[in-house]
Amino acid sequence: MTGEITTPIAWLLSLDPMTFLSVAIFLLTFLWIAAVVWTLKDSIARTSNIWFHILAVLLVTVFTPLFGIPLYLAIRPIYYHPRKLYARAMLRSLTVQCDSCGTRNPCDHYFCLQCGDDLTVQCANCETYYPKEYLHCFHCGASKSHKPKEIHTKSSHKTVVKKTTATTKTTEKPSKNI
Repeated sequence: MTGEITTPIAWLLSLDPMTFLSVAIFLLTFLWIAAVVWTLKDSIARTSNIWFHILAVLLVTVFTPLFGIPLYLAIRPIYYHPRKLYARAMLRSLTVQCDSCGTRNPCDHYFCLQCGDDLTVQCANCETYYPKEYLHCFHCGASKSHKPKEIHTKSSHKTVVKKTTATTKTTEKPSKNI
């Protein structure tokens, strides 16, 4: 070689016929084995039926990946095995998705690891912080839209509105009219 940069196709065409054939057979064999392994892994993830695993691998092995993979795709179950779905659900329950950037964060974090956005809301009833994804406070059960209870009492000359929560009690008095 004189230092020229060649493309892979030009390199393959420059080989003698026996070397070219050897490289082509090696690549096709590698792709065939990769297709069989992928088919087996996909069928295991979708069903626990051993006979279906054997049928799927035989389809791809006998009919070559060119015809076997489309046949397998036509007969494979649509949904994944329930244990795989359970694992995904468990992962979702242990993490909270950020509203701003979509990053999954651990449930006990108050701020997003990626963008720093707030991941929690404060309960209006008990003032506990809980993830924004939750519809109700996990401490007291109040919904997100829950407002503190208002108790109206009448005293001798004025109305006093008391806003009560689980931890604090405040009293608001109306302004005096002179």
